[in-house]
Amino acid sequence: MTSWARLARIAIVLVLIAIATAVGWTWRHPKTFDDYPMGLQQDMRLGKVGEPFYFSLTQGWDDRPTVTLHDARPEITVNTAAAEVRVVACRIKTTSNSLIGSAGEATASETCDIQPIHDATLNAKADHLTQLLLEVTPHRPGRVEVRSVDLNYSEGWRSGHQRTGDRVTLRAR
Repeated sequence: MTSWARLARIAIVLVLIAIATAVGWTWRHPKTFDDYPMGLQQDMRLGKVGEPFYFSLTQGWDDRPTVTLHDARPEITVNTAAAEVRVVACRIKTTSNSLIGSAGEATASETCDIQPIHDATLNAKADHLTQLLLEVTPHRPGRVEVRSVDLNYSEGWRSGHQRTGDRVTLRAR
């Protein structure tokens, strides 16, 4: 076999390995959530110390697969309000039937049941009116800014990690 033929075979094998790796990676790692940034910037000046405020991360679950959320880490860039920031699931009450964009504690409680997301399973058929919210509870006057949220989840045997959400700013008084 000539050296050109040998080089051609090696090149073909390397191209096939690269294609198989790309397809395998894409198939094994789902993309379930909207990418960061989603295009919105939410700026709320009405936050009160000690009261949680909620911002939307996802808009319902109609066309998404069933996933188990393992971890959600908000990327906090400013926190002069000593705020607690976490991601929660908002399971819309059937009497409300509307999603939250941003809301205070009273509106959020009327609209949905707030639940922690660690190892929570979201099912497209059962949870079509469930959305993920960013909950921000300031503990003193100041400002909180969250750039995005990193989500770790699994979809069947596939695992995923995605950055989602928009820049959120809350000014607490």
